[in-house]
Amino acid sequence: FFLMIRRPPRSTQSRSSAASDVYKRQILIQVLMAPRLFSFITVFLETSEYKKEKASKVCKVYKTETNLAFILKCELKSRPFTLIGITLFLSITVFALMVRQFERPFQNVSKLDWETTSNALWAMVITMSTVGYGDIMPKTTFGRCIGIVGCIWGNLLISLGVIVVTNYFQFTTIEKSAYEQIKMSEFTEQMKLKAGLLISSSCHYYIFIKKRMQFDPLKIQDQQLKLRKHLSEFKALKRY
Repeated sequence: FFLMIRRPPRSTQSRSSAASDVYKRQILIQVLMAPRLFSFITVFLETSEYKKEKASKVCKVYKTETNLAFILKCELKSRPFTLIGITLFLSITVFALMVRQFERPFQNVSKLDWETTSNALWAMVITMSTVGYGDIMPKTTFGRCIGIVGCIWGNLLISLGVIVVTNYFQFTTIEKSAYEQIKMSEFTEQMKLKAGLLISSSCHYYIFIKKRMQFDPLKIQDQQLKLRKHLSEFKALKRY
C-alpha cells in the first residue's frame, strides 16, 4: 500500500525496482516539521498590542475574550497587508519545501527538476495563484495532495487580499464629504461657464435682430444654431 501511494502515476518502474526508492525517515521528519514555520504567525499575534493588559481590561468591560480569533480580527483591521504578506510568504515557503521533499526521490521518473528550491517555490507560486503554467508540477500522490491544499489555501488568501484592498480604497465619511464637495465645486464652475456661453449667444442674437440684419439670413441662422447648442448644453448639465 505504501509503495502504491508513493509512486508517481504512469511510472515505468516495476514494483521491485521501486522498492529501492523509499522515502527516508529524515525526509518525513522534515516534512512534518515544516508546518512549524507557521508558529511565527502565532508569535506575531501573541506579541500584538491587542494582547496587552490594557486591551484585556477593555475587552472585559465589553465582555469579549482576548483570544487569537479576536487578535487576528484586530490585526486584519489595523495591519492587513503586513499579516497577509507574512502568511502568504510562509505558506509558499512551507508548501514548496514539503512538495520538494516528496518529489525529489522520484525526479528521475517524473523528468522534472525538483533539486533546486527555486523550482519548488515557482511551482507553489503558480499553484497558489491558480495560474498553472504546467511547466513543473507534482507527480506523486503526496505531492499532489499538498498541491491541492496549497491551491485552496492560496484562493482563501487571495480572496482575503481582494477584500482588504477593496476596503482600503473605500472612502471614510470625511473623505466622502470632501469628494462630494470637490465634485460640487467642479459642477458649479461648469454651470457658470455654460451659463456665460448661453448669455453671450443670446446677446449676439439680440444684437443681430436689433440692428435689422434680417437681410443676412446665413448669419442669423448661424447665431440661432449657436444659441440652441449652448441652451441644450446648459439644460443637459442642469439635469445632471
